[in-house]
Amino acid sequence: MADLVIADSDRDALVAAGLVLSTLEDTVTFRVVASLQDATRLLHDARRSYVRVYVCGVSAADSGSLRSVLTVLQARGTRVLWFDSHDFLWTTEVRTQLDQLDVQYRLPEPHRPETERTSGIVLAHLLDSGDPAAMGRERDLRGAVSQARGTELGGPDWIALVDAVEHDHRLVANRAIRAAIQRVWDPGCALSSQEGRLLSLQRSREARLNRFLERLSGEQEYGQELLRFDAEAHRELRYIRPRVYLEAARRRLGAEHAMARVERGWFHAGRDPHRPGLDLPVALMDKLFDLDVAIHGYPYRATVQVQGGADVDQRIWKALEIALEEERSGRRRSAAFPELEDNIDW
Repeated sequence: MADLVIADSDRDALVAAGLVLSTLEDTVTFRVVASLQDATRLLHDARRSYVRVYVCGVSAADSGSLRSVLTVLQARGTRVLWFDSHDFLWTTEVRTQLDQLDVQYRLPEPHRPETERTSGIVLAHLLDSGDPAAMGRERDLRGAVSQARGTELGGPDWIALVDAVEHDHRLVANRAIRAAIQRVWDPGCALSSQEGRLLSLQRSREARLNRFLERLSGEQEYGQELLRFDAEAHRELRYIRPRVYLEAARRRLGAEHAMARVERGWFHAGRDPHRPGLDLPVALMDKLFDLDVAIHGYPYRATVQVQGGADVDQRIWKALEIALEEERSGRRRSAAFPELEDNIDW
């Protein structure tokens, strides 16, 4: 029998998974996902029975597919533990549904500030459950989790290494990801040659990203509601994931929302993931319903890709701006299709 650990492709979620992995003694299967749909598909595709399933940093939703797979896990007697810091996405319906399916979920607790992030929630769970390894190194673990939370770009080698495997999680071997994220237990241990190469690549990305942010700070105003820029026009951003530079730019310029044109027909949008706000995939789909586009992501992060060859970049540029204006003014959006009259002779 084995355990399954699923983590979102985010630094905080990966650090949380690293805390969990080092406390499991049996065989462990570890996977990194990019959305709830990926996590649900992974649970559906499981060919073996698991004793426990840990989900770190993936926001749950009222989904029939998720309900179906959790029902199967409940029937098998599999224990599911779900940790997430985006508590504003967990509606009453989702919480009730998971309670009925015996899912043990933990969200931020108002009276415990250390649980504001997923890694802090996992550490609190380990300490509350009396895990001997976590209890013996409580002070060091609290310091490492706090350091990871307080570092935005750069930082100590172990955090940069986690950022490196986060950036290249689809390319790096699974064992390399596990080794990197488990460094939260021993941040000062020596690096292997492979880890040294990953760290060098990450430091190069950080240097290029800092040059881009300095230039953008001189071109754009601070504190905008919607920050927009064309990433294709900045050579420093080549081979850097859109989510990385978009979030860094949003934080540096204090913007509420940000949107980047990656290339023709490919856009990325985001907002503060730890505050309530506009559901970006829903808002963009509402404005682009008549186009052949694929929109996916979380409510706080969305990727838009045009499926056909049409050049609709200007339309996509304005979609989020219009959605924010309607949200701010409280205007009711026009119906996507006109209502049919009752007296039509069919």
